[in-house]
Amino acid sequence: TWGGAICSVKTMLVKNTSFTNNQAGSAGGSLYLYQGGSMEACTFSENQAGFSGGAVYHKAGALQGKDVTFNRNQ
Repeated sequence: TWGGAICSVKTMLVKNTSFTNNQAGSAGGSLYLYQGGSMEACTFSENQAGFSGGAVYHKAGALQGKDVTFNRNQ
C-alpha cells in the first residue's frame, strides 16, 4: 500500500495538519505524493512505511515545505 493517510497522483497542498500513527506497507507512511506539492505548518509523528518514506514519499515534481516537523517516523 502507498500513503497510509493520503495517496495523491496530482500536485497538492497540505496545510495545518498533523499526521500521527499512520502506516503504509510500501511507501509514504502518511503521504504518498506522486506529483509533489507543498506542505505548510504540518507535523508528522510516529508514522511508518515498510520500504521507504516513513512520513512522506515523493515520487516526482517539486516538493516544498515550510514549518514542517518530523518526529520518530520510520
